[in-house]
Amino acid sequence: MINLFFKDLKFLIGKRLLYFVYIVFFISSLVAILDVISIGSVALFVGVILEPEKFLINYTHFELINSYYNLDILNRVIIGSVIILSIFIFKGILTFINSYLNAQLAYEIKIYLSKKLFTSYLYRDYSFHIDKNPSTLWKNIITEVAHCSGYVSVLSNLFGAVVLVIGILFVVISNSTIYFTLIFLFFTLIVYFLNKYFKKQIKSLSEKRAFYDSESSKTINHALGSIKETILFNRENWFISLFNESNTISEKQKKNLTIINSFPRLFIELISIVILLIVFIFFVYKNYTVTEILPFLTLITLSIMRLVPVFSLISIHLNSLRFLKTAKKIIFKEFNNKNKRKKFNSSNNNNNLKKEKFKTLFIKKINFRYDKSKKIIDNLNLSIKNKDKILFVGPSGSGKSTLINLLLGLLKPTSGKILFNKKDILKNLDIFHSKIGYVPQDIYLLDDTIKKNITFSDAGYDKRLLKKSIEKTRLSLDIKKFIKGVNTKIGHRGRKLSGGQKQRLALARALYRNPEILIMDEPTSSIDEKSEIKILNEFLNVSKNLTVIMVAHRAKKFENKFNKVIKLK
Repeated sequence: MINLFFKDLKFLIGKRLLYFVYIVFFISSLVAILDVISIGSVALFVGVILEPEKFLINYTHFELINSYYNLDILNRVIIGSVIILSIFIFKGILTFINSYLNAQLAYEIKIYLSKKLFTSYLYRDYSFHIDKNPSTLWKNIITEVAHCSGYVSVLSNLFGAVVLVIGILFVVISNSTIYFTLIFLFFTLIVYFLNKYFKKQIKSLSEKRAFYDSESSKTINHALGSIKETILFNRENWFISLFNESNTISEKQKKNLTIINSFPRLFIELISIVILLIVFIFFVYKNYTVTEILPFLTLITLSIMRLVPVFSLISIHLNSLRFLKTAKKIIFKEFNNKNKRKKFNSSNNNNNLKKEKFKTLFIKKINFRYDKSKKIIDNLNLSIKNKDKILFVGPSGSGKSTLINLLLGLLKPTSGKILFNKKDILKNLDIFHSKIGYVPQDIYLLDDTIKKNITFSDAGYDKRLLKKSIEKTRLSLDIKKFIKGVNTKIGHRGRKLSGGQKQRLALARALYRNPEILIMDEPTSSIDEKSEIKILNEFLNVSKNLTVIMVAHRAKKFENKFNKVIKLK
């Protein structure tokens, strides 16, 4: 079971961080051992001062012990105090190092997992993103990863706490009668049964927390993503109500965990006082002197003082592990998902293909359906040559956008092939993508500069291509109106731009790639008919030397601008 756990952990965080976990576990155990030594040293110190004959007489054959035994009481106290102080200072330093390493481990795991999960999502097939809500993916990357990194930190702290308990119990049991051994075993069983009692409740709390965190994220995305409609339709209170409901339930689960975690401490403290009183009464009953009682009573008192918070922490850590286990399962499941796109493999053949100019795109007997639904594309055949202007027309639900996604290689046909220069695009997808520019129906603009929206890059962009794409689309006329030019920030989803400016920006982004094929998915559907004709003329004018493939809902007024018009039903 332990091997399986560490195998799973290695799969999640990788070999390097797993070694880091081992180091943290080792340091945690050292801190725990030093904790035990520090408690034992204080009890021993009291005994040595009060009854040196009893505690040292059997060890006087050691020269160092013999020298210490022959000292007067003042020097014994001073030297003993220095030794104890040194132990506590060393323990304090090691505890600080342990805390630092724990924090560093949690930090590195969170950075590693969030990057790994984000990368995983970006390299999934497009079909994966069709089925998934972005807010759920966002929650997994931010919230569940944080909980998952917390899971490992809690585990490390729990390990140290368990080592400490075992160490203290060993010291106490080796210096006490069977009665005290039974008392401490009873103490341990109480913690065990308390955690077993709350196990199912905590699992339920954890699952509810994950679900309602996801619902809260969705509501925020929906409300802010459609802020214009939210204001116009007066739906603010509806979204507030939805968010408040899911957020309240989520936070309630966390509150309930806090309450559950506080209960064991109160119970353990009560039992501790009872044990201490029983020990004291036992010694008085047996007529022990104060000198005889004090060393062991010191050991018991210090042990209980240390064990109370430790047992409470163990209880809290066990509860937290169960609470955070759902997050670990979610992340583990996401990493186990095999739905990944193949990355481009650079080879001489591929490099030659990359240099090859576009000649033909052949759609060969393409059929497509989503799962078990009826066919959306049925036995489509089409040959597209260089500089062809192709228009697909059809009503809503006729498969226009699906066809575009097939042509882009984002979806895999149920049967049939799409051949680029007689080669399957799915086997050479990265090269095919480097040949195309794409203007979507729903233009997504970054909340950043015009330049970054066109280049989709921070650095290493081509200034010549940037300037060329801006001039070709006549976006330069709009940019001149902005003080910061291409460095002007356009706001969330381009709220500072008009509809026409957004369309030109999308085209500039497509042309910046210097494509040979321009694919447009109803690029003018969101603007009025008059503007549509004007912008479409501009689009076709700047792409006259390119192969253009476009889909449209209405097209009577511009069908004549395309040499092939295919009607979808």
